[in-house]
Amino acid sequence: MRRRIIGPTGSQTTYTLVYDAENRLVKVTWGSNSATFKYDGQGSRIKASITVGGTTTTTAYVGNYYELSGSTATKYYFAGAQMVNQRRGTTLNTLFGDHLGSITATEDSGGVNTNQGYYPWGGIRTGTSNALPTDNTFTDQKTIESIGLMFYNARFYDSYLNRWVQPDTDVPESQGVLGLDRYAYVNNSPVNFNDPTGHDVDCASNDTWCQKNVDWEKNQPTAASWPSQPPKPTLLNKVMTKGDVPALIDLIIPSHVGVRIQGELATKLLGGVSGDGGINLVYNRVSNQLVIYSDLTGEGGPGIGFGGSITVGPIVGWGSSNIDDVALGTSFTGSASAAAGGALAGSVSFPTDLHIDPHSGMVPSTIYTGGGFGMAYASLGAGVSGQAGFRLDLSSYIMQQK
Repeated sequence: MRRRIIGPTGSQTTYTLVYDAENRLVKVTWGSNSATFKYDGQGSRIKASITVGGTTTTTAYVGNYYELSGSTATKYYFAGAQMVNQRRGTTLNTLFGDHLGSITATEDSGGVNTNQGYYPWGGIRTGTSNALPTDNTFTDQKTIESIGLMFYNARFYDSYLNRWVQPDTDVPESQGVLGLDRYAYVNNSPVNFNDPTGHDVDCASNDTWCQKNVDWEKNQPTAASWPSQPPKPTLLNKVMTKGDVPALIDLIIPSHVGVRIQGELATKLLGGVSGDGGINLVYNRVSNQLVIYSDLTGEGGPGIGFGGSITVGPIVGWGSSNIDDVALGTSFTGSASAAAGGALAGSVSFPTDLHIDPHSGMVPSTIYTGGGFGMAYASLGAGVSGQAGFRLDLSSYIMQQK
């Protein structure tokens, strides 16, 4: 958004917004007034200078814990992710929030109370301007009344338009088609969710990992973060605890697909032994990785006849966020195959360590079904397979095409 025109016809105010190369808001002008913002190398705001009516107020920020505006220092105190106290100068205020973390009431050390309510999208319901002795208001985010915007760490939000003024640089696949609207605030569900970082579109009140003090985009804590951080909820967790439909859809859609050429030999001797080798081309949509590799499998189980087959068919898998779940390491495999001129083969495999994928919350699984030709035999088996021979990562080719 480059320009905002706010107010009724005849008394409108036009705000011009300027961004830097990383799409961070660095300047807002309206009439003879202006606001400028500076950021550090991690993208955290460190300074704001606001000029209104010829008077300039400059504020320096140190994380979310300390501010210095002129000669007035403001300190913030937290219990977990929730701000509970603010000391501005010598005045200490206790802050009270609702289920979204919005500051709805304050009480100073002298017992003076202030209350404030909000409309669903963040507009002030109990007045025309912020009546609280703190700038932290709706969902505990900084309100900059002079420009009519709220600072959500990664970007700015306009509660008048109910939209972000900058598109999200992170489009999470768990949101499905809703994630494609990069200006939508919390998937248009502001009563149920908040977005403390500007990137997390589905933070419910009980999601303790959703902390505005953590820079999840860069996957590292800022100076103001807490040392022990709970893991981000998996897709399965979102489905089970919130009934999250986009997360359910993401679980149903295969995480990795590909094609396999398989050769197998089987005999009923020694109780039934079979072995196969394959060449696989697999793409993982979550990690955007493409790999071609070869593998070998040894199995035991009942069989009829002595023969072999060559089959070709699709690979389909779920629950994986890394191509190495299928292209590296070892897997438990169960298979069935039969041939009598034509041939059919199928298998199901899981990593031998049965690890839980951090994105899906499931043990990754892969299914192969193929058809081809072979000598007369039938075989059921279970065993272990692993990557052997060659492995070629083609992911860079995908990036070049983009």
